[in-house]
Amino acid sequence: YIWVGHSEDRRAWEYVYRVREDLVAATRARGESAKEDKSLALAWEELYIAEGSDWYWWYGDDHNSGNDDAFDALFRTHLKNVYKFIGHPPPFFLDVPVKGGASASRYTSPTYSLQVRVDGRVSNYFEWLGAGRYRADKEGGVMTAAHSVLDQIFFGYDQRHFILRADLHLEKLLTPAAENGGAANPHGFSKLTLHLPARQMSLAVRPSKLEQLDANGEWDRKLLGSIELAWGEILEMKIPFEALGAKHGEDLSFYVEVSAPDRATERFPRTCELQMQVPPANVHEHEWMA
Repeated sequence: YIWVGHSEDRRAWEYVYRVREDLVAATRARGESAKEDKSLALAWEELYIAEGSDWYWWYGDDHNSGNDDAFDALFRTHLKNVYKFIGHPPPFFLDVPVKGGASASRYTSPTYSLQVRVDGRVSNYFEWLGAGRYRADKEGGVMTAAHSVLDQIFFGYDQRHFILRADLHLEKLLTPAAENGGAANPHGFSKLTLHLPARQMSLAVRPSKLEQLDANGEWDRKLLGSIELAWGEILEMKIPFEALGAKHGEDLSFYVEVSAPDRATERFPRTCELQMQVPPANVHEHEWMA
């Protein structure tokens, strides 16, 4: 029961199996040169690490480390590293935690349409009042929250857009150069990536190159230029539902990752996804009040 009996154990072994199949195929494709390929050897080493029994000791409900989400993220990082060493993008399923999801009480859902001005700051009190909200300090304990680079996420919609805001602790992201009075990235981090696992889509945003979006998956490429984006005191973005291929009434689930120099990439929320529903075409009729 400890190593293969729980559904989480079996899900983790399924991940290993699928990654191993890809690695075997990559090894065969290299033919005789595979024996001398150092990158391939490192890829196999990452897989062997993920096959270690300690991971499966912590999966399931029989044992709890108090840091299960960190173990889960590290396990999937080793599997992602396999693809890094063979030169392939990691599959989207590796973004989905093996551990069971968090409770919905850790975030609130959007309540009505937003009227957001995308300018990288909170323009007025009412701008985000109808948004859903996730707070990082409500997840992972006091020590985790104290070191987290993200403060909170706001999310919601207007009639045509999915709207996202991320508030980050910029003071925790100063590079060594900045601390010593030298030149540095004023934002202190490398990128923020929006992941939509159910749609197998992601969008990476870099503060130094806002005009260069790194979109993976089935995006409507013609509409990527319609995404509104600003990164100042906060990150704000508006993404057309049409660019996501999202229809009225469909569920939209997502999470974000923050990457910074000299820090491990952090995921928010750590063990679940934030969810909302794409509003109906006549959303303003539903929300009208005298």
